[in-house]
Amino acid sequence: MNSIDRQPVPLGGSRVPESMGGPSCPPWQELAEQQQQQPCEGFGPACELVLSLREQIGAMKKQLSNLAVPMKAYIYSTAAPDRSAIESALGAVDDAAAAIGSAAAAAAEAAAADPCLPAEVKAEAAKVLNAVRCDVAQQSADSRALCLVTADKADADAAKRQQQQQQQQQQQREQQQQEQEQRAEQQQQEQQSQLQAQQPQGEQQAQQQQAEQQQQQQQQEARMPRPQFAKELYGDFNLLLGPITRRLFAAQTKLLALIKNIKKNKRSFSCEEEETNN
Repeated sequence: MNSIDRQPVPLGGSRVPESMGGPSCPPWQELAEQQQQQPCEGFGPACELVLSLREQIGAMKKQLSNLAVPMKAYIYSTAAPDRSAIESALGAVDDAAAAIGSAAAAAAEAAAADPCLPAEVKAEAAKVLNAVRCDVAQQSADSRALCLVTADKADADAAKRQQQQQQQQQQQREQQQQEQEQRAEQQQQEQQSQLQAQQPQGEQQAQQQQAEQQQQQQQQEARMPRPQFAKELYGDFNLLLGPITRRLFAAQTKLLALIKNIKKNKRSFSCEEEETNN
């Protein structure tokens, strides 16, 4: 055993050979811990953002389907026109579309800045995310136009029926006036007594009250939709709303394909990094 081997080694292994710096090197206990470098840990922020974007589109798809609730209430309503519920639902859809547009832009930036993705995947991500952003904005605009046009049709039908009712009321008033004039002429011709003249006057008051009741009833039914018209209008609305929600489903399908492509390239890059390090 040589002299070096006979020298005791202090606990902690602080002895450093002269060839490696000797006593000038600090003890290993004082060295900062080095984190193991993994440049492509997981699937990256771009993949996470696209996953979140896909969930947001799914939520917006439900919002579009739920537009049928306030529209049905509006079409079958007998009250005065009130579009507040429709506008509130459309406002929520517009907000969701704006949030999705911002999220798509952020996902595209994250994909472009990811060093683990090849150029062709970055180009595909930019293309898909831009198309999704445009599609979502278009579907939001289409849904608003569909709701407003349907509401206008319901209002137009209600106005038409209200005009017809007013014409009927006018005809009834003219007919009642003619009857009153005829009774007045008969009263003058027959020269009835005061007691006999009061009896037609009482009948006239009763008829006037009955006419007022009919007028109130007609006003309450001013927006009463025709059953067949309301059924057809609501059915047409649902038929046109279906393609809008299906386009969002197509956008989700595009994003799913992009997610799979990102994960595939991430795995390939990780394997290449491990082989290089080994």
